[in-house]
Amino acid sequence: MIEAILLVTTRDWVECVKRNLDRVDVCQFPKPRKRKPLAGPGSIAIIIARNPSESRGNWSIIGEFKVTNVRYVSREEYEELKRSGRVCEPPLPKYGNDGEVAVIEFEDLRIYPREVKLSELCDVKKAGASKPLCEWKITGEMSVDKQLVEGIRRKVYAGTGEHRVGGDLAEKIAELEKRLSFIESLLGLSGSTEMFQTHECIERMLLELGKALGFRTYTADQSRKCGDVKLEKFADLAQSDLPLPEKLKYIDVIWHGQDVYYLFEVVLKSDMEKALLRFVNASELNARYYIVSDDKELFDKAINSKVFKRVRDRTSFISLNELKRDYYITKLWRTNIDKLKLPYLS
Repeated sequence: MIEAILLVTTRDWVECVKRNLDRVDVCQFPKPRKRKPLAGPGSIAIIIARNPSESRGNWSIIGEFKVTNVRYVSREEYEELKRSGRVCEPPLPKYGNDGEVAVIEFEDLRIYPREVKLSELCDVKKAGASKPLCEWKITGEMSVDKQLVEGIRRKVYAGTGEHRVGGDLAEKIAELEKRLSFIESLLGLSGSTEMFQTHECIERMLLELGKALGFRTYTADQSRKCGDVKLEKFADLAQSDLPLPEKLKYIDVIWHGQDVYYLFEVVLKSDMEKALLRFVNASELNARYYIVSDDKELFDKAINSKVFKRVRDRTSFISLNELKRDYYITKLWRTNIDKLKLPYLS
């Protein structure tokens, strides 16, 4: 597939399109006699407005669209497209000998914030080309590459305060956002960006993870909230249920199962050494210890201190990104596995 094309049209066509942005989605062009149209579904078309009375250097690049289809239509179908307002007709539409019209159907039409003349594009080239765009002899439809398209975009958005992400990248971002939205909807997390920003919400994720994996859970902050929900909703252990209640009561999150405890301290702006000292105070417990933080360098420096030798081999670091990943994967797994009604996950 051709990545992109330059499409030459008239100033009248451009002005018509500007007046009918919400309706026009078909572009008519003279039917090629010796070859098929270059553009295809997915191609980006850069629109150049020409004026026959002006030199080529004064032709202007005014916008772009994404091609969805290229086809030939009968004279009758073309006339119907005109009546529906989907076509801004060039001054001299041309029909082939068989009466067919070549049309490009498109979407995502964008008129650039400013027009750029070809004479301003002497530093924009295709990859491997010797001549810049300002020296090209441009015909009705010419193929170009991503490098040239991005060079044009930089020019038209320069100084406007706006930015146009490259087509493929924009599509990938949009697709990722759709997938994330879908996953969040499955997990009941739509719009929950706060889940990854506050100490309480990170504790909530740890509590939900523990419950999803079949553990009993405790938090020192049961009265605190993530959003509108108190953390006590996700904890089923009280301080009195803990084996060392005075030593464990300030631990952020605890999981318990099969005589093993898993202790978590969330370190965002708090003291790393203070969090590790809580583990040392509970080192007699049959437990694993975890620091949840984004400061791996500070963790490595602190854990290697002699003070924490007793818990060093049992203490692990979990980054916030790792926690987010584990949270999504585990919640999605639990959502699907619940139908089996496994007794150890009740």
